[in-house]
Amino acid sequence: MRASHYDQGRPSYPPALLDFYRDSFHLAPGDRVADIGSGTGIHAALFGALGVSVAAVEPNESMRRVAEERFAHDSWVRVLSGSAESTTLPDDSVDFVVAAQAFHWFDPAAFRVETRRILSRPGATALVWNIRSPLRSEFTHGYEVLLQEWGTGYREIRESWGEPAALERFFGSPPERVVFPNDQRIALSALESMIDSSSYMPMRNQIGSDQVRRHLGVLFEKHADGEAVTLAYDTVVYYAPARWPTGRGR
Repeated sequence: MRASHYDQGRPSYPPALLDFYRDSFHLAPGDRVADIGSGTGIHAALFGALGVSVAAVEPNESMRRVAEERFAHDSWVRVLSGSAESTTLPDDSVDFVVAAQAFHWFDPAAFRVETRRILSRPGATALVWNIRSPLRSEFTHGYEVLLQEWGTGYREIRESWGEPAALERFFGSPPERVVFPNDQRIALSALESMIDSSSYMPMRNQIGSDQVRRHLGVLFEKHADGEAVTLAYDTVVYYAPARWPTGRGR
């Protein structure tokens, strides 16, 4: 159930992110990407414009099923059962490893070992989060207050995104960081799906669920412009500077 709500409610990524991948990691048609913790494929879908092949690795069966439906007619994506610590991919089999909205669930040290095993280009890795920016939008501020009031462990989960010690365990040193604005126009139905997709929020028919949706509806009506509100995000990328020579050689 959460998987379908995840696909309907979670934000996409800005076009500038794909440009960053292409330019910073020299991705070109025919290259091989591993998207780890790929969920329903929202992030993996970006790569269709680059002509690369993607291994979308996801441990959750319901998430994989949604991704399989999304990519049913896309031969450039393989949806695989695996984890960050055990991807099932062969040695030296990919040119770029990325995890979007997922690294905070990984064992950083074990993921580092696995990444180094499967990569053909040392250092070609990126970790990505869409992080809400409450200072840019009154609705976003109110939404964050709602999550902090009703979300079980939400504050701890949010603070784990980009946690410096975990990043350094993975990269081996403090990584580089780049940020892209990623504001989203979003309808009430998609907001409700986002609530339903979040592990820290009460599911429908659980205690607190009705109150959350009532508060969300009031907040939406207060800030809606037409049929949508602006939910302000920053897409934050952590990465290690590329260590292979510029050019196509491997």
